[in-house]
Amino acid sequence: MRVLALAVLCAVALAVGGSDDLNQRIYTTVQTNGACVRLLDVNGPAGCQSPRTGAVGILYKASTAQELADFALATEEGYVVLLTQALFKLDTTLPFLEGLGHYKGALVYNDGFGAVTDEYSPASIRPNNLFGLPYEPTSPAWNSVGGGHGTGNEEGSAWLDLKRPIFQLRDDNVASVMARYNQRNQAVAGKQGSYPLWAVELNSWMYATKDAETCLRRGHCEPLGSGSPWGTVRPLTSADEVVMISAKLDAMAFFHDDAFGADADASAIVAAIAAADVLSQQAGVRDLPKNIMFSLFHGEMFGYIGSSRMAWDISQSPSTFPSEDAALAMDRVEYLLELDQLMSGSDTLSLFSEYGSAKDTDIFNALSGATGGLSVTVADETGTDLPPASVRAFLREIRDTPTREAFGGAVLASYSNTGFDNKLYNSRFDLGELYDIEEGTVSTAANRVCEAATLVARAAWKLADPGAAAQTFTANCTFANELLYCVTVDRNCSLVQEYTGLFGTGPINRYVGVYAGNFVNTVSGTPFCASRTHVRSHILREQSFDTFPGLQETHFFHRALAMALAVDRDVDVPAGSCSSNTFAPDYGLWPFPGDKCVNSSTWIARAISPAFTLTGGLRALGSSASDYTDGRDPRYSTWTESYWDDPIDSRIFLVEDPSMQLATLLGGLAYFVGICIAISAFTSYVSAPSAVPVSQLVQD
Repeated sequence: MRVLALAVLCAVALAVGGSDDLNQRIYTTVQTNGACVRLLDVNGPAGCQSPRTGAVGILYKASTAQELADFALATEEGYVVLLTQALFKLDTTLPFLEGLGHYKGALVYNDGFGAVTDEYSPASIRPNNLFGLPYEPTSPAWNSVGGGHGTGNEEGSAWLDLKRPIFQLRDDNVASVMARYNQRNQAVAGKQGSYPLWAVELNSWMYATKDAETCLRRGHCEPLGSGSPWGTVRPLTSADEVVMISAKLDAMAFFHDDAFGADADASAIVAAIAAADVLSQQAGVRDLPKNIMFSLFHGEMFGYIGSSRMAWDISQSPSTFPSEDAALAMDRVEYLLELDQLMSGSDTLSLFSEYGSAKDTDIFNALSGATGGLSVTVADETGTDLPPASVRAFLREIRDTPTREAFGGAVLASYSNTGFDNKLYNSRFDLGELYDIEEGTVSTAANRVCEAATLVARAAWKLADPGAAAQTFTANCTFANELLYCVTVDRNCSLVQEYTGLFGTGPINRYVGVYAGNFVNTVSGTPFCASRTHVRSHILREQSFDTFPGLQETHFFHRALAMALAVDRDVDVPAGSCSSNTFAPDYGLWPFPGDKCVNSSTWIARAISPAFTLTGGLRALGSSASDYTDGRDPRYSTWTESYWDDPIDSRIFLVEDPSMQLATLLGGLAYFVGICIAISAFTSYVSAPSAVPVSQLVQD
């Protein structure tokens, strides 16, 4: 009996031990570039997710309008649609699919889409229309290829509340999946061939439900946010008036893992850093009457997160940004010049502003007077309308109407007042290759970015010192092109390795991610830089870069700006001792790979919406009677991202006819019952007492 029990245990152990191998034989991982995920704000959810047990369906290909229409006739219980990008981008596709009960999810694949002449944007027609300074009723359709959903068809597909998971099939996995489909699953008029058929399982379960307030209370989500690199040509003082040059640091796409944004807005980031680079090397720049500040605001695609936080910080009475003893107040931001898309469009750059104030005119005059020797010119669009821009967050924070209308805030871009020339805005196809960005070769688009950097640097000098003569210096186009290549084409480049050693290939994904505990000390639980009598809490310390890998991209851009603004690009210190023990806005020592040490007044500000506390709680809504200054302004971003179950993945496998599956199940159960009966009978037999011979009984 003991031998039998041991044999049974061994058989069970072998079955369990071989389960992983069996799993690999049945399932094949589908390589994807990520999934659509669940975001929530106070108004409700956006994005998508799978059921907790995953979404399973037979693979159905829809590459033409007819195949998509035929899908309505499909007869099986559930399908995962292999959907071409050309159909996915149509405004009617997702609502059509979501209305069908047998639609369980989608795998989107690229069928050659993404040429510079193609048009697709999952963003709204007027991006960020619920945040910052409201648009005028006559505001242009800035993103004319976006929208298609919601009230007035203004809303983009990225903001839809979708009930089924959607994954993006990786380009190098399309042929493999398509071969399986063509082998068994080809459909005619919605009806597919005979079983077995290929099926797909999509797993992207998200915990959060309803809205941001609910999910935060339940602990199921985190506010979107990160850090905004900023710096000045000299340490900021409480008496400084500031000329601020800004750009949006983040990008967006329907699938967040592919938020590359070459034109929107990597071109602006590079122009701002290249302008800082050439300015900091000019004699006398640190003695100008006004200080010059560069800010790369993070989270702007989700309601101006970084800019609204900085605007809110400096609007407090008293301001403590970046510190109590060197506070910057809103009334000392003399000018704010924001850079936007610069590679699409033409060499005629437009300057936009909301009110056309005297200070807006100063910005235009400074720019138009700085075009000497350049191909670019500047068109005056001040006072006409303001595109979606961080400037809107600053204007919203100025509650006094006359003061707001006198503010000097403008946007410089290569599109006109009819809207964006970038027809792939906020999509994964906004890539550097479309603009011929190459390592070592300055393309037409890269040259425009470089000339914009020259133009902005010269204009910033003029705004900082109105009595100065026109400047003639030029930005380093080799540097600008290399930085543009690293950000928009391949981060496996010499500049990235020189600054941070950030590994990987391909363009830098600039989705903002979640603020979470990114900036909380994992030992003490207190916010980084909440030291020195708690007045430095606006600024992030270096430790957070190493502790939280999600900050690596922010780390790179901080280092690029730190090098550009450095007062000393090669500080002579003992190896391993380059460490910033100072606080903003002082000069700080920043370590680079290879024991290189740089001295620069460059820091990282917290980029979390003022709708949240620094610990991630949602502030109470303010009252309209106080213009919301007593609490949360409804035009602050409240976007959060849900927690999810690991892993987010997809896999493909063969599935039999449901009737065959039932027969197999019943047969298996019968086999199991039969085995149990046999074992029971055998056990009873071997354990029964042996008969005693009659002769033995007689003898006894």
